[in-house]
Amino acid sequence: MVFDEFTILERLVSQMNPITVDSVDYTVQFGFGTHTDLLAWLNQKRKEGSGIYPLIWVETPVTLKGNPFAEGDYNIIIATLTTKDLSNKERLTVTFEDVLFPTWDSFYYQLNRESIIGFIEEMDVSYTKHFNYDTNDETEGSDVWDALRIEITLIFNLNCI
Repeated sequence: MVFDEFTILERLVSQMNPITVDSVDYTVQFGFGTHTDLLAWLNQKRKEGSGIYPLIWVETPVTLKGNPFAEGDYNIIIATLTTKDLSNKERLTVTFEDVLFPTWDSFYYQLNRESIIGFIEEMDVSYTKHFNYDTNDETEGSDVWDALRIEITLIFNLNCI
């Protein structure tokens, strides 16, 4: 059975509590696609004047296999806007501890409480910290991120869809 796992993941993100930084609440945004899709999504959000960060972005393509339990490897990017003038030590507090880690914890909580989704080898989840990542080196107005990349294998119970 072919299904739309991205709608399920987007619904989970929409159920997350806002991330609070310095007494300001930020609604977590969700998107998926290639790097080109990401740049187009960022440009569209800027035109709309709507919130962009914190962002959970699922990289595509994703290959799923199996029925009634479909599993696949996912690369999930959790990103927030930063500036180039912070040291990496400052970034660990200002962006990772205050924004990125709480966003992942909240998303992870949503994944764990959802009966449709499960983890394959939960202990094999890998995390990569990206400091001072430029979303598009060729564009002067590109965003500068601190980001957390999570590599995880998810399984979907197609009987519950």
